[in-house]
Amino acid sequence: MKAGEERASGLTNSELLRETKALLAVVEGIGGIPEITSMEGNKLVYEISSLVKEDENVTLDEVFVRINELRERFEFMSFGEMVELVYVFNRLEKCREMVMVGEKQRLLMDLVREMKEKAEKMMFNEGKTMSTHRATKSDKFEFPNIFINSVDLVKFPSARLQC
Repeated sequence: MKAGEERASGLTNSELLRETKALLAVVEGIGGIPEITSMEGNKLVYEISSLVKEDENVTLDEVFVRINELRERFEFMSFGEMVELVYVFNRLEKCREMVMVGEKQRLLMDLVREMKEKAEKMMFNEGKTMSTHRATKSDKFEFPNIFINSVDLVKFPSARLQC
């Protein structure tokens, strides 16, 4: 297990999702830079763009590690975490056109597509279950009648006397 994978396995689901969203913000920012080929006349700009592209690859590797870890935990995620995960997947799919060209990126997108389908299916089933569930008498909390009917049980003495 690599250091990044080991670190990711120690995070909670919400921490993994938060870090993944932060990494996606970096990827989205990198996706906005112009193509390197249009900068060949300016060596400094070309060098900076090359460094940014390297950062992009490292960032996408980190995203892959976190998405892979979330896949391992997929069955145990809450409904809210599942909704957040689908949001992350939608953002990743938008990034695909901007930055993803290599084999690793294709593997990441395949993983995202597979997990998004599962997540949407689970959310649909969970939503259906939530909307069809009706509260029964055992689901509701009711105060015992002695508290509701007895006004004399609760008297608050006042420090002031009324004249």
